[in-house]
Amino acid sequence: MSPEERATPVRFVAPTRTFVEERIELEIAGVQLELVDYVTLPERFASLDYLADYYGSVWGTVRQIYAQELGWFDGDPLNLHREGPVEQSQRMADWLGGVGRMMELARDAMANGDALGADQLAQHVTRLRPDDPTSNRLMADALDALGENTLNTPARPQAPICFVVVS
Repeated sequence: MSPEERATPVRFVAPTRTFVEERIELEIAGVQLELVDYVTLPERFASLDYLADYYGSVWGTVRQIYAQELGWFDGDPLNLHREGPVEQSQRMADWLGGVGRMMELARDAMANGDALGADQLAQHVTRLRPDDPTSNRLMADALDALGENTLNTPARPQAPICFVVVS
């Protein structure tokens, strides 16, 4: 960045009309769009080390702005009629062939490096069997793996905190 560019205040002009039009076109086409996957820093900012996801993050900021400005409803009508967490977990267990099968799938996911998938499945099992040490341990291991791969300072301790509570 040149000295002139550094001296010039940065003014973010969001291409609101373009974004809204593109979003509407994608919605009409039936494309499910997660805003977090769509929004990125401009290259001139993304390449700056001090703007990396060490403290803040693009994904966290996008979600925060969305929740603050637009509210909790994300446009998915199924989110208006959510079941409680235990009911969701029971439905998943019924669909996947029981709690034992969910644990098999969670172990496979963990063995294949998919800590998030393992964690999601183990979370369903721990909701249904909160005192099961096997599912608690798998969930703790998966949370630990997620924490190890998180650079963001505010987000990183969340996995180990849950790890301690679960284990």
